[in-house]
Amino acid sequence: MGGGTGSGFSSLLLQALSTSYEKKVRFSYNIYPPPSASTSPLEIYNSVFAANSIMEHSSASIVVEN
Repeated sequence: MGGGTGSGFSSLLLQALSTSYEKKVRFSYNIYPPPSASTSPLEIYNSVFAANSIMEHSSASIVVEN
């Protein structure tokens, strides 16, 4: 979730799966970076922005802090 490419690609992939397979249950397992270990302030913002897309396109989301 922390990286720009990883969180953006995951959100796009989950959106594509939700439109292709509307009646299927989609689980997402998200690993969020801790604020003390992030190397860039943008890492935390990318995680927050990706969370909106994940909540919108998944049936259930399991969140774990790294």
